[in-house]
Amino acid sequence: MGVKKLYIQVEHTRRTEFAYEGFDCPIYNPQELSWKHLNLFQHECYIYCRIPRVKTPHDKVKIVEVPWAMLGSSFTLLSEYNLLDLMPEGMSASSAGRYT
Repeated sequence: MGVKKLYIQVEHTRRTEFAYEGFDCPIYNPQELSWKHLNLFQHECYIYCRIPRVKTPHDKVKIVEVPWAMLGSSFTLLSEYNLLDLMPEGMSASSAGRYT
C-alpha cells in the first residue's frame, strides 16, 4: 500500500480590499500557494490556498502573510517545528528532511 496524500484547500472570503499594515488595500490577483503540513496518520498532508496580493498605498504589490507559515516557506510552521524537534534527538538534518 503506497503513501496516500491529503489535500486541504483554504479559502479567504471574497472581497475587493484586504487590511495590510493598517491600510485597506485593493486586492491584486491572488496567488496559489501550497505548504507541506504534518502527516496525519499514514497520509501526507498539504495545504493549498489562493493568497491575496495587495497593492499598497506606495503602489507596491505585496503578498499577504498567512498565520500557518512563514513568508516564502513551503512548509507550515508546525511541520518546521516538528523537524527541528527531531534533530536534537540525534536525527541528522538530511534524515529529518526524509522523515517528512
